[in-house]
Amino acid sequence: MRDDESVAAGLALAVLEATESGQLPLNGKKIVVAVSGGADSLCLLHLLHALTPTLCCSLHVAHLNHMLRGREAEEDAAFVEAQCSLLGLPCTVERRDVGAYARSSGRSLEEAAREVRYGFLGEVARAQGATIVATGHTRDDLAETVMLHVLRGTGVHGLRGLDMVGPLPCQSETGREPLLVVRPLIGAGRDDTEAYCRELGVVPRLDSSNDSPRFLRNRVRNELLPLARELNPRFDNALVRLSCAAREDDRFISEMADVLWRRIATASKDTVRIDARAFAEAAPALQQRLVAEAMRRLIGDVRDLALRHVREVSELACHGGRSRVETVGGLVWSSSGDDIVVSLPGGSPERRAELPDVEVVLTVPGETVLQGWSVTTTVVTVGKCSDHGRFEACLDADAVGAELRVRGRRHGDRFQPLGMSVGKKLQDFMVDEKVPAGIRDYVPLVCAGERIAWVVGWRIADWARVGQETKHVLHLDFRPTS
Repeated sequence: MRDDESVAAGLALAVLEATESGQLPLNGKKIVVAVSGGADSLCLLHLLHALTPTLCCSLHVAHLNHMLRGREAEEDAAFVEAQCSLLGLPCTVERRDVGAYARSSGRSLEEAAREVRYGFLGEVARAQGATIVATGHTRDDLAETVMLHVLRGTGVHGLRGLDMVGPLPCQSETGREPLLVVRPLIGAGRDDTEAYCRELGVVPRLDSSNDSPRFLRNRVRNELLPLARELNPRFDNALVRLSCAAREDDRFISEMADVLWRRIATASKDTVRIDARAFAEAAPALQQRLVAEAMRRLIGDVRDLALRHVREVSELACHGGRSRVETVGGLVWSSSGDDIVVSLPGGSPERRAELPDVEVVLTVPGETVLQGWSVTTTVVTVGKCSDHGRFEACLDADAVGAELRVRGRRHGDRFQPLGMSVGKKLQDFMVDEKVPAGIRDYVPLVCAGERIAWVVGWRIADWARVGQETKHVLHLDFRPTS
C-alpha cells in the first residue's frame, strides 16, 4: 500500500479490483457477513458497508456466541448488535454450546467451534436467501493455516491454505444452490485491519482466548511465527508464495485426476471399482487423488487419509502386496479380477444390526431387545452420567418424556443436532457428519413422539441435552447383538 494512500482507500480499491476481475462474486449479491467484533471482522463489516452502493449488494450480519467466555462473549454480542444498529444493518445473534458439542462429538474444542460456527453461518445464509458468506480472514490467517497444515503433515492440497473464494465448510449441498465463503481481506494483513479501525475511530473487541496456549493456532501465531520472522523478516510472504504455487499445482493435479477417474473408476452406493493396471501405472500424486475420491464417495471424509494407505493400495494394485487392505473408516480394498474393489465396512455395528421394520417402544428403565440390538436404559443422578462410547448417551429425562421409540430413518425426517438452534433434514445431517451412505438406513433413531432425540452413534438433539436445569437424566446404552 502506498504511503499517500489511506488504509481504507487501499482496501476498498483491492476489493473492487478483485470484484471487477471476477475473483470476488459480490456484485448484486445478498451477503451474510460473519462478525465476531474483532479488528478483522469489524474492518470487513465497515468496508463492505461503504462499498454497498458500488457493489449493489445487501448485507446481513451474523454473530455467534460460542458460550466459552462467559460475560466477555455476551459483551461481544452486544457490541456487534450496536455496530449493526449504527450502520442500519439487520443482524442475527445466537448462542451455541460449543463445549457440549465438543464433548458429545469427541472433537477438539477448535474443531467443534469451527464446525458449529460454519453450521450457524450456513443456517443464517439459507434463512436469508443468501448464497455468499463473507469472513474477515487475512493474509496472517493464511500464513497460520499453511503452518498448521505443515505441522500436522500435509500434501500439496493442504499447502493451499485459505482460498479467496471456496465452498462454505461443513455444509451439505444436496439439491440446493451451493453456499460460498468469500475472504475479501485475504490479501491484507492484520496490521491493515487494525489501522482501518483506527482510521474509523472504532475500537474492536479483544478475544482473551487468542492468548491461550492450549490452542495450537495460538501457539503458531504467538510463538512459532515470531521466531520464524527473526530468521526471515518476510517469512509470511514466503508462506503466501508457497500457498499460491501449491494452489496452481493442486488445480492441475485435480484436473488430471478427474479425467483419470472418469476413465478407470465406477462408483455405486457402497462400492467403487478401479482398474488395477491403470491405477498402478498412474503417478503417485494421481493415485493419492483416486484413493481420496473413492473415500469421499463412500464415507465423505478424507481427513485421516495417510500416504501409507495410498502405498498399500498401490501395492495391492500391483499384486505385490496383501490381497486385502483396510484404510480409514474401515474401508476394505481387495482385488477382483482386473479391478480393485473398495467397499464399505461390513463389520461395523450398524451394518451387522439391521433395524426392524416397525417402531419398538423402549422399556424405561430396563432392557429392550430388538433386531440386532440390546438397549439398556437407566435413570441416573444429575452429574453422575457420562458418555463412555459412541453408542451411549445421556438425555434430559423430562424433555424426552416417558415413552421412547426406536426406528430407522424415513423420508422427510428432520433433526436438531446438539449445538444447533434450528432443525435440518436428517439426510443433510448425515452427509455433514460423514455417515457412510451404505449404513444410513441401519442407524437407529431414538424418538420422542415425532422428534428425533438421538441419532445413535452420532449426535443427540439439542433440545434433549442435559443442561443446568435438568432434574432427571436418562442413560441409554445400545449394544449390537449380531
